Amino acid sequence: MTKPLRHVSGFLRPSAALVAQLEEIRRDQAMLREARRALPPSLREHCRRAVFSGDSVTLVAESAVWATRLRFMGPEILARLAEVHPGLRRCRVRIAPEASPMRDARRALPRPRPSPGTAHHLAATAEMLTDPGLAAAFRRLAASAARATAAAAAAGASEARPGDGSAEDQ
Repeated sequence: MTKPLRHVSGFLRPSAALVAQLEEIRRDQAMLREARRALPPSLREHCRRAVFSGDSVTLVAESAVWATRLRFMGPEILARLAEVHPGLRRCRVRIAPEASPMRDARRALPRPRPSPGTAHHLAATAEMLTDPGLAAAFRRLAASAARATAAAAAAGASEARPGDGSAEDQ
């Protein structure tokens, strides 16, 4: 026979901070459930948080697309919520995108370095341009590409030291 499941808080030593934190989480979840009931079914799962503060409610959407739809529906949502909270006057919408493994993976990857020919091509293009502002921008970009190429070459040279078994030693 299995034992009934207990909430993790039942295993922790009660402390005032833990009790307050758990109570805040319960209030946040209750506010979100209440706000989601006022939303059209197509928007419910895209509202990640709801905060009632004074005369306003702030809804947090998972993306700009859903935030736009929430803003469009704002007056209707506010009217539905005002039935339960008569003092509400404003409905604000914010965006808090979900952490994406793909986004985190891109941050971990090294930035691509320009090839040695890139700086040359940028400088040559700058010489052919008639717009002085655009030509100056291309020259700055060419100089930046040249510095990045030189830095990468210097880093590569310091990694391949004589006697380390690299191809240059053989």
